[in-house]
Amino acid sequence: MSRKIITVIFYLLVIGFLVAYGSTLDLGSLLEIQINWLPVIMATAVAVASRFIFAFIWRMLLTSMGASLTPEQSRQLTLVYSKAWLGRYLPGSATWVIGKIYFASNLGISKTKLAVSSLMEAMLQLVIVTALAAVLLIFDPRIAQLGGGLEWLLIIITLLGLIAITPKVFNKLTATSYRLIRKTEISNEDLLTNQAVINASGMFLLTSILNAVSVLLIAVSIDASLLENSLLILGIASLASAVSILVVIAPAGLGVREGIQIIGLSLITTPELALAITILVRLMSIVWDLVFYFLTRLVSK
Repeated sequence: MSRKIITVIFYLLVIGFLVAYGSTLDLGSLLEIQINWLPVIMATAVAVASRFIFAFIWRMLLTSMGASLTPEQSRQLTLVYSKAWLGRYLPGSATWVIGKIYFASNLGISKTKLAVSSLMEAMLQLVIVTALAAVLLIFDPRIAQLGGGLEWLLIIITLLGLIAITPKVFNKLTATSYRLIRKTEISNEDLLTNQAVINASGMFLLTSILNAVSVLLIAVSIDASLLENSLLILGIASLASAVSILVVIAPAGLGVREGIQIIGLSLITTPELALAITILVRLMSIVWDLVFYFLTRLVSK
């Protein structure tokens, strides 16, 4: 089955879900929803900051591999990252990784270092946000209502991911792939150290929390009482982020992220509010990505 057919089937299922969900809503109540813009402004600051930290982590991985970056190169790499981040809106998560390699290679940085650091950054981001979702959700009895053994699935995926990002395993897989593709051995300088992975993992934990907090703030901007369910909302936001990275056919997780957020939020609020929060999160995510891009352009000048 071709990728195009799979994509069409996927979005038909998403549309079917939204139509079925929409048929249960009281559309009149949606018009009565009021937004408190202060939490939205706070969410914007938190979300944009997390994107700058993403770029910093990538630069940190590069320098740990021996890349010598001038202040100007560091500023340009942040701009490159923001361009590649917008590339997530194209079908296929690979555009995010490939975009960084393509644009940054013009700055005189080794393509091998760029490829290894970009791949590890993507894996770390996925594994850490999945681990955070697992910690926040597996002990919440409300998650059991969704069925399907979600708790165990999260635990298994997290454990496999943590094994994959250990430098010994990751570097072995990288070296083997490099040997098969390039027909030569990769230099040890182009592999990651234990300390670099530990530092990056800690910072990705921070960004995962910040991104989840931005979703929580959006939820609170619509219904302040949802603050009582903070941990569950943080877990739902983290799970939505993780799955949206995994489903590569969905541009920027479109449809995937929303489906998980609607289902999860419906456990603690009305279907109408769950939909309103999810829509506002998506709209603000686009705004945050654009703000990140234009700020990096200003900084790079």
